Amino acid sequence: MGVFVKRENDKENSQFKGSAHIKDDKLVLREHVVEGFKITEDDRIIGKHTFGNLYKIDKTAINDIEFLKKIITEAISMANMKLVELKAWSFGGKKGGVTVIAVIQESHIALHTWNEYEYATLDIYTCGSNSDPNKAFDYVVKHLRPKQHQVFSVDRSQIELEK
Repeated sequence: MGVFVKRENDKENSQFKGSAHIKDDKLVLREHVVEGFKITEDDRIIGKHTFGNLYKIDKTAINDIEFLKKIITEAISMANMKLVELKAWSFGGKKGGVTVIAVIQESHIALHTWNEYEYATLDIYTCGSNSDPNKAFDYVVKHLRPKQHQVFSVDRSQIELEK
């Protein structure tokens, strides 16, 4: 088991065994070993993380708080997730926009828009094998219709470490 990274236009996934984080817009990969630890398949935590950037979105769509709440709610349903609570806020000013946060039983979804820049970021993290964060991401992209977008997927599952 490793970290899988896929950008929108890549033909293949890259794989890395270890841990990863984002720093200065770069994916930083590093090894992480814990001695003498073994995970059984029944106890293993499944983590799926899909996130990305959406560019050149219609300003009306990314400022419509009710529309954004609706597409996040529908994406949750489409991707086999269970909504716990949904909150949204609108912010003014040059870098203003809308933030929608959905707490789901499986983890969370966060959408942030910047109206001045016609830009949004979308972060979907789920735990468990039944949900599909990629499907939710694609649903939001389909309805926001950005002219361009980036998508990244990382396997954040607990790995079985050898003794």
